[in-house]
Amino acid sequence: MNLTTRQRKILQILVDEQREVTLAHIADAVQVSIKTVHRELVHLARSLERDYGLMLNARPGLGLKLIGDTEKLARCREDLHATVPSDTSPEERQRMLCFLLLETDEAMKLSALAEELYSSVPVVRHDLDVLQSWFALQGLQLTLRKGMGLKLEGSETQKREALVLLLWEQFGEGGLLSLLRSEAAASSLCMEEAELLALRIVPLQYIRYAEHILAGLSRDLLPDLAPQDYLQLVLVLAVASVRKRSGFSLPQASQAASDQNLAVDPEVRRIALAAVSGVFSHYSIPVDPEEIRMVERFLRGARPERLGKELLADNLQVLPEINLLIQKCGERLGQNFNADRVLRDGLMAHWVPALYRLQHKLPIKNPLLGRIRQEYGELFAVLQDLLKELFPTLSVPDDEVGYLVLHFGSALSRMERERRRYRALVVCSAGIGSANMLASRLREKIPEIELVANVSWFDIQTMPLEGWDILISTIPLPLPQDRYVLVEPLLSDEGVQKIRSFLNANLMNRSPERQQDTQTGAAALSLDVSRTALSLRNTIQDLIEHISVFSSCNYGSDWENILKNLIDIAARKGFVSDSDAAFEVLLRRSSDHGILLPSSRCLFLHARGSAIIAPFFSVHRLAEPLLTELALWPVAPQTILLMLAPQNVKEGDLSLLNEISVSLLDPDVLARLESGSEQEIRNYYQELLNTDQGGIHHVRNHAD
Repeated sequence: MNLTTRQRKILQILVDEQREVTLAHIADAVQVSIKTVHRELVHLARSLERDYGLMLNARPGLGLKLIGDTEKLARCREDLHATVPSDTSPEERQRMLCFLLLETDEAMKLSALAEELYSSVPVVRHDLDVLQSWFALQGLQLTLRKGMGLKLEGSETQKREALVLLLWEQFGEGGLLSLLRSEAAASSLCMEEAELLALRIVPLQYIRYAEHILAGLSRDLLPDLAPQDYLQLVLVLAVASVRKRSGFSLPQASQAASDQNLAVDPEVRRIALAAVSGVFSHYSIPVDPEEIRMVERFLRGARPERLGKELLADNLQVLPEINLLIQKCGERLGQNFNADRVLRDGLMAHWVPALYRLQHKLPIKNPLLGRIRQEYGELFAVLQDLLKELFPTLSVPDDEVGYLVLHFGSALSRMERERRRYRALVVCSAGIGSANMLASRLREKIPEIELVANVSWFDIQTMPLEGWDILISTIPLPLPQDRYVLVEPLLSDEGVQKIRSFLNANLMNRSPERQQDTQTGAAALSLDVSRTALSLRNTIQDLIEHISVFSSCNYGSDWENILKNLIDIAARKGFVSDSDAAFEVLLRRSSDHGILLPSSRCLFLHARGSAIIAPFFSVHRLAEPLLTELALWPVAPQTILLMLAPQNVKEGDLSLLNEISVSLLDPDVLARLESGSEQEIRNYYQELLNTDQGGIHHVRNHAD
């Protein structure tokens, strides 16, 4: 039985008394109001009935009495004496105060808050002074009115975001995973008072059901989110269902404002609708468009869990900014990052959702910020200055600067690493940057580690571990503790020692039979990697051979008719299975009428969908400049570049498609696409494949 200090005192009175006791007597003994006693008794009654089969019997005019079997009463008394109430730290008390203020829209007396926190009014006043700045950061304001009490003012959106942030700070990643994995009720878990209060405001069953809905969505529907973002999405849904069920609705934005602030992405909206509908329907809560939009905003700002699924063409406009940041950071540090495709792709995958968060003022929290500033002070200062220089209108908080430092820090570590003999699998929770950082720090501090691979926390339970010498994770895994090593993303000295101890205990002293098993597994892995590399190379070669150029094209001036012509050609070539479905995808993706590439008359269009069978890159040279009824571009396009890709792109295809996307920012490449022959274009991309400077490094490295 898990009780607060106050609930423990009330139960002690009920257990000790043989006769009925009044609420007034209990309130006087515990030194709280009768209203507070009544609220605590509601919780106690549920716990006593569930855990001991005891009942609180109320007799009018006499009071309350605890009734039940003698043995059960004795066991309850023993358990009560065996447990010790926990002390509350100032930080924990202040967090509890935040929870209490966010729970209601009503004004609260300072004396009532002091009662809830087992504290005094002067202490509560001091805590409120400390919390003023925190609430201001969340867009909320504390107002104290004489005779009315204290009220927290702000929009429902801001209050929900503050609640999610508080829950995350209270439980953390490990705590949330433990709550989700445990089948026990919250009342039977060992918790601090702040945790109990948090789960009173957002009950555990709401959190678990939200995760149940997300886990039930197909992997094709729900994107691969970084574990932190996945768990925070669980909290977003849980908080939304609790608040909506309690009568707190999001403010209704005008349609114009909604369209301006959130351009509709059909895939993101589909995911948001499935998630919100799944949770809300369970609690018979009506779904309104604002709830969908709130989850859409979160998804648009969420980070991918790992590289390998992002098509750079989806966000080609951002690539020049990333390249400039990489170039200038290298110049400041005296390093050359230009050939590091892991850095480029990692920054692209991170910066697109981060930029969305920044532009829409969504919260960004970096739990590693202190360590990052301590260990990468110079790099942090360089990036801080560069972000102000390159994005003068954007306010980038230190938490976001810290995430960017992880990407560049891992790039610096990759430059210095040496190849060794151990193979490590890494499960990291904080996204691509920290995963790359941990991998680089492993190679730097433990140079014996030869090969490091970042894997998904979703896949680790079913993934064969043969051929890998050590499994390293930054989060608790559903595996026996002797099967992996738990470390911090920045790999402290203690973490290094834990890894070395594991290697010594499990590798150097293992039996000859076990050594043979690992050697066999490693050999099989190497063979699999070689086969994969050969398969990837063949896949890329096939894509290059199908690059197509069409000349003297006349598709008319109607935009939809132009897109239909492009899809029909791809279908005749055998790259589209359903022309209508592919057209709809291209039409949605081209709602902005494509990208007119700089210093050229090339219009770039792209789409990705299940109706597309295989990747296809084609060049369409128009007989006449493309003129539409409205002036959609600064100059009329003369060439259309079309890139099509399946919803699930193979690794090799994705690599080349990304390099093609990057090449479209090169004026020389655009000139070749505008006038070169089909074979010349294929030869160019063939050379890109065959040279290390082309950036398709991972295929070559796997094969070595």
